Amino acid sequence: FLYLWLLYSVLRLVYMKIFIFALLFVTIFFLYHYLRLQSKIAFSKNLVKNTTSFNMITDDYTKTVLVLGDSTAFGVGATSPDESIPGLFSKATYATYLENQGVSGAVVHDLQEQVKEAKLEYYDYILIQIGGNDVVARHNVILVSEELSQIINTLPKHKKLMVQMCGNLGTAPLLPWFVRGYYTRKNLEYHSAFESVVNRSGGIYVNLHIDPSIDPFKLEPEIYFSSDSFHPSSAGYKVWFQKLEKAI
Repeated sequence: FLYLWLLYSVLRLVYMKIFIFALLFVTIFFLYHYLRLQSKIAFSKNLVKNTTSFNMITDDYTKTVLVLGDSTAFGVGATSPDESIPGLFSKATYATYLENQGVSGAVVHDLQEQVKEAKLEYYDYILIQIGGNDVVARHNVILVSEELSQIINTLPKHKKLMVQMCGNLGTAPLLPWFVRGYYTRKNLEYHSAFESVVNRSGGIYVNLHIDPSIDPFKLEPEIYFSSDSFHPSSAGYKVWFQKLEKAI
């Protein structure tokens, strides 16, 4: 009995040490990623603060564009406004007027207020870039896509509607490696739901997802992501725009 008791005591001590070590390791692991994430988020907020969106407000309404959406519509990460999606879009469409109502941090629900701010009753093009923040916040894809459908019905009159969202959020270096697969799958769910909604509305959905084996955002993140490791760089926006341009 004494030997059994001694064996039990030794094993208990060993397992207790293993448990404490494992707990300490997990705590340090998650604390490291949490502090890293907070640092990157703070850097990203500063990047947003210093970003100027692309706008072309004139009295020439020959070809008009309305841009709605989140930070990717606002142009966060681009070296200059001209190199953002709205800037590239204005050149490709020979726009004479471009109104950008995009707001950094916006989710689909926020489009309602952006639509109310639209200055004209008719636009040749309406470009919506939205959804990335809904993915980050893990909003229910069905509810979000239903709300997007309702908002599309409230848009000003237009000739052509184009909608897109981030290609693959799971490639963003900002995100810890152990959650990237989840966000990739979530992003794909949004692409599928949004495409169905936009197509039913008569608009064009531009799916920016690229096969991971050839996705430049995954293969060369230092080039295609901006300094905050989350938003596209000018090179990244150019990759997105190449897909959008084919649908113009």
